[in-house]
Amino acid sequence: MATTESQNAPNQLIEALPSGVREQLRRCGETVVLEVDQVLCTEGHPYTHVYFPTGSVVSQMVTLRGHASFDVSMIGCEGMLGASLVLDVIEAPWLAKVEGAGSAVRIAAGDLCRLLEAHQGLRRPLGRYLFNSYQKLGLSACCARFHEIEPRLAGYLLSTADRVPGGSFQRTHQTLADMLGVQRSAVTIAAGALQRRGLIRYSRGEIQILNRPALVSAACECYRR
Repeated sequence: MATTESQNAPNQLIEALPSGVREQLRRCGETVVLEVDQVLCTEGHPYTHVYFPTGSVVSQMVTLRGHASFDVSMIGCEGMLGASLVLDVIEAPWLAKVEGAGSAVRIAAGDLCRLLEAHQGLRRPLGRYLFNSYQKLGLSACCARFHEIEPRLAGYLLSTADRVPGGSFQRTHQTLADMLGVQRSAVTIAAGALQRRGLIRYSRGEIQILNRPALVSAACECYRR
């Protein structure tokens, strides 16, 4: 089933670059369509490509032996996968998998490295993005430790909606459980509570936010930071 995530949205990181650097980046890249559950890189292996989502959503996930995976970072049209190349680190820190189908600008890792060497106008904004991403990782760890599932789910749904065009998106209960690192039954209870309060509509895996201001109020403080 096609979802609203298949629509295109400008990548904000690319759009914020100086015009000359932006055009060189675009000449090196190609637009590709990413499918749900497509693996873009694996932990400890060198990046072959970097991705700037333009409608898709990518999750970076930690997996431990004997445990379910846990989402540590969500990337949409605000960012990129492979920002560690700014630090000359070519290995991916985590598994990256497509969470929401859609388009992305794909660039060979070697081409991006050459552009980074040639243009400080590219290195600075990507470095700032990487710094902000690390800040969010610390916040995410605190959130998982101290906040209840329902406000965490509300924040996750808002964060997803911020990264996709359109008014709805597809997620199963199991996907949400994997993203939050909790049991599927806990997500079912939390999603049901949000739906009974009229904040979301959740039917056959499709989620629509009905009352955004109320959902923001229901979310933990991490979403608003």
